[in-house]
Amino acid sequence: MPIYSRCRAIAMPQKPGIQGMLEQVEAAARTCYRSEGFTKYDEQGNSTTAAEFVPRIMKSYKHESVGEHGTVYLVDRQELHTRPAGNWWVQKYFNNPFSRVVRVQAEVYEYFYITTNYRVLVENGWEDDLKYWSEPTMHHVRRHTVRFFTDRGVSAEANRHRANSPTERSTRFVNYGHDGAITVCVPEEYAEDEINRSVNEWGGVNMAFRNMCYSIGGGKDDLFDVIDIWLFGNMAAEWTYLKLLEKGCKPQQARRVLPMDVETELVVTAFPDQWARFFGWRFYGFTGTPHPDIKAVTAHIMDQFAEQGWYEPLNIAAEKYVKH
Repeated sequence: MPIYSRCRAIAMPQKPGIQGMLEQVEAAARTCYRSEGFTKYDEQGNSTTAAEFVPRIMKSYKHESVGEHGTVYLVDRQELHTRPAGNWWVQKYFNNPFSRVVRVQAEVYEYFYITTNYRVLVENGWEDDLKYWSEPTMHHVRRHTVRFFTDRGVSAEANRHRANSPTERSTRFVNYGHDGAITVCVPEEYAEDEINRSVNEWGGVNMAFRNMCYSIGGGKDDLFDVIDIWLFGNMAAEWTYLKLLEKGCKPQQARRVLPMDVETELVVTAFPDQWARFFGWRFYGFTGTPHPDIKAVTAHIMDQFAEQGWYEPLNIAAEKYVKH
C-alpha cells in the first residue's frame, strides 16, 4: 500500500559565510540522491562534510548545477576616477546573466554589490573572487531557496521556470524499494476521509489491492468510484515497481512504471523577481487558471516566504501579477 502525503514547503535560509554557502550546495545535492543521512555535523551544527563533498560532486562527478543553490555575495570598493583600465574584475559580473550587480556611488568611493552563485565561480574559474566575500547587505539583491514536496506532474510545471535553479530528487538513483512502498501525493480535491473510506471498504491496508484485482477480474469494475480507481492505479504502479526491483531491475529501469502522483522533492533558488513571476503564474493565475495542485504548493511556499520575512517577491507579485 502506498504512503499518502500532502504537498508542503520548507524555507532554506542560507547560513552565514562561505561555509554556509557550501552547506547550501550540499543540502541541495543530497536531495537528488536522498543521501541527507551522510552529512556529518560538528558540535555547533556545522557540516563537516560540505567542504569535501561539494568540490567532489561538482568537479569529479560533473554535477555542476547544484552549485547554483550556493548564493555568493561579494563587495568591491573602487576609488572614483582611479579605476585601472582593462583590469576591472567586477565587469565580468555585469556581463554574466546569472549575476546581479548594484552600483552605489559615494563622495570618494564607488561600491559594487555583487550577487551570484557558486556554479558561476567554479565554471568560469573565478573562485579566487571569494576573497571579496561579504555577508548580504541592504544593497545586495538577495536570492531565496525553498524545499518543497509535491508530485512529478507539479514539479514538471515548476521546472518550466527556466531562470530559476531547480534540483529534484532523482527517480533514477533513488530506490523507493528501500522503504517497501512508494509515497504518492494526494490531489487537492481528494479528502483524506474519502481515501480511508475507500481503503476500508475494500478490505483494509493489507487486502484492498488484492480485492480490487479480484473485482476487476470478475467483471465487477462498475463498483469502482473515482477515488477507488485512483487508489487502484497507484497501488498497481507500486506493485509493479517493487516487483521489477525484486526481479533485479535497477531503479532507473523500474521507474518507468511510477505514477505521476509519486512524491518528489524539489529545491529551488531564485532572485526576488523570478520568485514573483513564479507566484504570478502558479498562484495568481496571471496566464490562466493554475492547476489546483501547483496552486496549493505555491501557497505553502508563499507562507514560508512570509514567515522568513522575505516580503519583496510577495510584494512584487501582488503588485505586478494580480489582475485588478
